[in-house]
Amino acid sequence: FRPSAKRTTIALELEPGGRSTTRAVARLLRELPGWELTLLHTKPLGFRPPIPRDVRKRVHVRAVRRPAQRAASLGEAAIFVPAPDGEERLSLEAAAAGLACVVSSIPGHVEIFRPTDPESDGALLVPASDAKALRAALLRLASSRALIRTLGANARQRARSFTWRHTAEQSRR
Repeated sequence: FRPSAKRTTIALELEPGGRSTTRAVARLLRELPGWELTLLHTKPLGFRPPIPRDVRKRVHVRAVRRPAQRAASLGEAAIFVPAPDGEERLSLEAAAAGLACVVSSIPGHVEIFRPTDPESDGALLVPASDAKALRAALLRLASSRALIRTLGANARQRARSFTWRHTAEQSRR
């Protein structure tokens, strides 16, 4: 697998519990000319995503229920932000695709991106439900293509460590 060149796109996992995160990241596009936002949903939506009118042309909503759909969407993005209550699987798939990740310090995400040195695992770790910290992390990434490349390479390397053997060892503990 060779990842394609990354576009200036932020991929955000869309979940009903993450409306405020969705709104905050969509508003952030005002400060990031040239960047786009792709909202990924793995389950049927029972709501309309909150997208400010002035950035709607740069926001795309995609259903990614099948692995091929997720791979295609993640393969285009440069940055991944999981939903606050999202699935760890999608974070791991994003890491395997070489995306720089911005994740909340909650169980599941901290097993993938260790809190002791999350950048060496390919992520910026932010406190759960801290919109200001999320904004700062996204601005930091968006302003540095080098950091995106470094975190993406680190994330891909970290994802390689999640093998069946690793899973079996974890379950024995």
